[in-house]
Amino acid sequence: MKILQINKYHYVRGGSDSVYFNTSKLLKEYGHEVIHFAMEFKENETSQQSEYFAVNEDFTEKSAIKKATSLPAFFYNHDAEIKLKALIIKERPDIAHLHIFYGSLTSSILKVLKNQKIPIVVSVHDYKFVCPAYLFLNGENKICEKCAGQNYYQAIQNKCIKGSYLFSTIFSLEAYFRDAFYPLNKMFSKLIFVSNFAANKHIQYKPELNEISTHLYNFDPTIDNQIPNHNKGKYFLYAGRLSKEKGLTTLINAFTQLPNLKLKVVGSGAELPSLMKIAGNNVEFLGFKKNHELRKIISDSSYIVVPSEWYENNPMSIIESYSQGKPVIASKIGGIPEIIEDKRTGYLFTPGDISALVDVIRRADQIKESEYREMSKYASDYAKRNFHPQVHYNQLISIYRQAIANQTTFI
Repeated sequence: MKILQINKYHYVRGGSDSVYFNTSKLLKEYGHEVIHFAMEFKENETSQQSEYFAVNEDFTEKSAIKKATSLPAFFYNHDAEIKLKALIIKERPDIAHLHIFYGSLTSSILKVLKNQKIPIVVSVHDYKFVCPAYLFLNGENKICEKCAGQNYYQAIQNKCIKGSYLFSTIFSLEAYFRDAFYPLNKMFSKLIFVSNFAANKHIQYKPELNEISTHLYNFDPTIDNQIPNHNKGKYFLYAGRLSKEKGLTTLINAFTQLPNLKLKVVGSGAELPSLMKIAGNNVEFLGFKKNHELRKIISDSSYIVVPSEWYENNPMSIIESYSQGKPVIASKIGGIPEIIEDKRTGYLFTPGDISALVDVIRRADQIKESEYREMSKYASDYAKRNFHPQVHYNQLISIYRQAIANQTTFI
């Protein structure tokens, strides 16, 4: 099978990009041919299809003048349309698997794929299809579902995107444009949700998506190469993006009440300066880490903490932690409770509740070594059962085959 993988970035900038690359590698390992389509960025990995990549029209990162001139491409990217059509004519893929594309490659690529009769499968990494701000967070970083029922104007009133009326207006208009001219249930063969929570939330507001929705957890491509460390480490660990919705202020404040316990923070992001100001001497910021260095830091920890305060889907940080036998302390929100068995693979707490987090960290730290090893072994076994590459591949190929079998023409 020849599979076209599509993503805004052809380099790892976040979790969705990792899934894009991991999926491509997995498919190749099972003998499939994979081709790529993305946008031009200087950070891009090497690709044989790079000559077909669309010109970078990243609206959010441009100056005011360039924003005005590039605004039409935020709704409909003609360069992406032309380049993708040329790539498809040359390669003739059997199916297209999309990741992040709205606001960059745009709905223009859907028209091309439908006209060329290419089935479209989409991995849904966020809530863009039902929330202009992607995260169900308003301008005050609070959970918000006021746009339910296609009331996207609420995002303008609440300045949900970058705290700006301008950005919020543009993103809201794009959502209305998409729903009017490219309805999801008519465009896509299958929507792959990485958590049941995300699937149910989308179907709640767009019931017509029920027939094309399916569920498939992310996977850890290195799981067979890991030797789980079942011994309790000397520190707690956060590893991920340093942004407001991740609940890091709650985490740092919790550790100010736990001066005898150590927290290491791995990652980069806009919140770093403010977090460093409130952190005590027991908190160490390690910066961005990846690959072997990151895995070693995870392996040497006792628990990974995921204090998110938004509707997380299926965090890779939890999956990667389990693979190395590390239990997880996490917020009871979004898709997280689906993959944490309380007191077996980790602990859950109420998001944003500093006192609850302090209590659960103390409790986790005080369990006996024998209890910790039992929890650690259960976590690594859980990962093999649920997040193994072969498990993921078998389900993904089944989804592809269903999409190809159910191929419909462009409406």
